[in-house]
Formats: sequence, C-alpha cells, structure tokens
Amino acid sequence: MEAGTKMQSPEKETRLEISTMSVQSVPTFPLRSTDEKAIPFIGFGTAEYPFGASRDTLKETIIEAFKLGYRHFDTAAVYQSEQPLGEAISDALRLGIIKSRDELFITSKLWCSDAHHDLVLPALHKTLKNLKLEYVDLYLIHWPLSLKPAISPARN
Repeated sequence: MEAGTKMQSPEKETRLEISTMSVQSVPTFPLRSTDEKAIPFIGFGTAEYPFGASRDTLKETIIEAFKLGYRHFDTAAVYQSEQPLGEAISDALRLGIIKSRDELFITSKLWCSDAHHDLVLPALHKTLKNLKLEYVDLYLIHWPLSLKPAISPARN
C-alpha cells in the first residue's frame, strides 16, 4: 500500500497516511482516540511451540526485534511469553533501545478458561504483572468461548 492510499468504507472515503518504512520504522495507522496513539501495521508475535520452551531465547529475540524497529508485540497468557516480553521491555528501556513505554503497542489475550465474569479482571491483572506494565494497548478475547476454569494452561 502506498503512502496516502485511499481506502473506501461504507460510510465515507478515508485517506490513510502511512509513513515510509525503513529498518528503524514500521508504518502506523492513527487510532481515533483522545491520546492519538497509533497502531503499527506490522506486529511481532511472541508465541513459540511448545509454549514456554525457551524463555531466554525468546527474550533475546524480542530485544533484536526492538532493534529492528518493531513496536507492536502480540502475546497471550497461554503462550507463556508475557514474562519474557516484560523482561525484554525492561531491558530495552534500560539499554536505551526504546525511550519509553509510550513507543510500544502491546496486545495480549484472555484465555478461554478465564472467560468468566469473575475471572476476567484477575487474568488481566496477572497479565499486567507478568509484563511489568501498568496497561496494555489491546486486550482481546483469544477465542469466543469459555472453558471450565480448571482447564487453564494460561495459569501456569
């Protein structure tokens, strides 16, 4: 897609302003919100299989992704990648690879066994603790169904 490409929507024509991509930047799309935060078009997924197999390697991979210009990271409790991502964020801040949390767009997901009215907030709080963050930019329902609370690979 070229910078300034027009996109049609049913309501109106929208003109996207896309920055030019280089090794250090990824195009973003502004979100219509009070803080004018933008979501990067390209994100870096943190799932590995088997889940949690190599936390140190994952952390180092994420740090390299920061160096390459990635700023949108996708994680989930079930992937067991929230803690390595949180450690990588802390290290990248300490090393000056990123200047502040505000540069990042972090997405995480609610696992099916936590998709119950009394378990959503505790699951989100655990995600924030694992990431060592005060907030995530996007919190998704991983799959649109609920499992019994006892079945939870995300709670390990």
